[in-house]
Amino acid sequence: MKNLILLFSIISTLLLNSCTSQKTQAFENTFKNTPKNIIFPKIKKHRAILECVSSKIEFKAGTTPALTFRLKNLSSKRLIILEWMMKESHNIKIYYTPWVIGMKKPTKDQWKVIAPEIGDSPKRMTLDLATRNSVLLKTNLDFVKDIKIKSPQDFLIYAELNLSSIRIRSKMMQIRINP
Repeated sequence: MKNLILLFSIISTLLLNSCTSQKTQAFENTFKNTPKNIIFPKIKKHRAILECVSSKIEFKAGTTPALTFRLKNLSSKRLIILEWMMKESHNIKIYYTPWVIGMKKPTKDQWKVIAPEIGDSPKRMTLDLATRNSVLLKTNLDFVKDIKIKSPQDFLIYAELNLSSIRIRSKMMQIRINP
């Protein structure tokens, strides 16, 4: 009986010592400073939309309002954007132009742009959007703070991703600036 217990102890000790626990892979730092002029691979086949999800479209002149846009993956495959910048407002630019009901569609040279100042080495991370998933992008309408008006003024605006690897643009929408 003593031999059996001794044998059992030795075997169990050997078995327990031979088992190694697998260490979970350490979190790999994906937040990297990358040169501004790096070329990222183009994403050609995608089904994604950029849409404004802000409910407020009337703003007061002299303020700095914000709009929120949603980038949504409509594809059955994952949308992987290697170029994504950590600061969400760096990923989007806004085009705007004054507009009056009845005017023709503005020409390309009539649009003004609010493009973020990114710097030389923005921090980037990979954005991985599964099917029907989305990410929100909040951006300021800086031009509104400089507007001095005596009556309400309408503007047409649209947003576009500020990325070279993928081109997605929102639908045009109207906003109103009140004095």
